[in-house]
Amino acid sequence: MHLIPKPDSRVLQDARTEATRSRGYSSEETRSKISSVFKVAFDGLEPYTWQLDVSEALLLGLDCIAIAGTGAGKAMPFIVPLLVDPKTEKMVIVLSPLNALGHDQV
Repeated sequence: MHLIPKPDSRVLQDARTEATRSRGYSSEETRSKISSVFKVAFDGLEPYTWQLDVSEALLLGLDCIAIAGTGAGKAMPFIVPLLVDPKTEKMVIVLSPLNALGHDQV
């Protein structure tokens, strides 16, 4: 069993605080909207806290790296912010070593 270090929540909290100060951002409203969009897109499933954190961080303009095992739900954090952002000004770049992983597993 590998222990995964907890993300530095201060970076996310600082971004929330600045967004609240500068533009009246509400983390609670944003996370609620993310959860609602997630449930519609993923057949009623509830998002994990880490998925909400990554999605919110992306919406706040933070750079993120999500490392999780196969089937852990990595797609959600980079799909849902695109559905939540009303301005549709977000861009997501996904780097995936799937070809290399498949070759290694053969």
